[in-house]
Amino acid sequence: PGPRGVSKCPLTIPVLDIWPFRSPLVIADYLLPLVAGKSYVEIGARNGDIAACVEPVTAKTTVFEVNHFYCPVLRARSGFEVDCQGLNRENARWALPTADVYFSWVPSPETREMLCTVNRTLVARQASGTFVTWLRSESEPAFLEAWGGRYADKVERVSYDESEYSQSLLDSDCTVGTWNWNEGGQSRFAWGLQGEVIIAHTAVGVNSTSEFCLE
Repeated sequence: PGPRGVSKCPLTIPVLDIWPFRSPLVIADYLLPLVAGKSYVEIGARNGDIAACVEPVTAKTTVFEVNHFYCPVLRARSGFEVDCQGLNRENARWALPTADVYFSWVPSPETREMLCTVNRTLVARQASGTFVTWLRSESEPAFLEAWGGRYADKVERVSYDESEYSQSLLDSDCTVGTWNWNEGGQSRFAWGLQGEVIIAHTAVGVNSTSEFCLE
């Protein structure tokens, strides 16, 4: 990432989404060295800003998006394969590619279930990989402790600053009408345009040693 958590992605790609309706763009900056020359799967891509930023350095990028509204935009962004369906325990057995790195962020506790789904699928194939997700640093202490102590092999704190490109998208009013500004009755902008997230790495598949799946 650049100074103060500013992503370098807007220098190379058009930014189509606004935080907090996608992951902070610095997540892509963080992923770049992890996915360079490797196969990469992103689960939950929205309009594909993160995938578009990292795809040029990967050996192969595949994205999954359950909301078909975003699929035409995803398919128009060249370089990665698009699978417009959600992943679950059943269809992952045939739909989920075997890859080196998996990235997903979905509301908890679905993140843990996605982690388990990827792990079970790779174990059945006798394969291994790395699952990466992020957590809000303001999350409940028990939730953070579970990820840091049981689910993740490694956690790191990363600063983000979304103020510049988020404001430019708001000023352009390009797709504001598609956003739910008050999901769950509480404005997600309460999360702040600047802050810190916790990035968690977990080994999945046959090399996994973490306690994140009970069955």
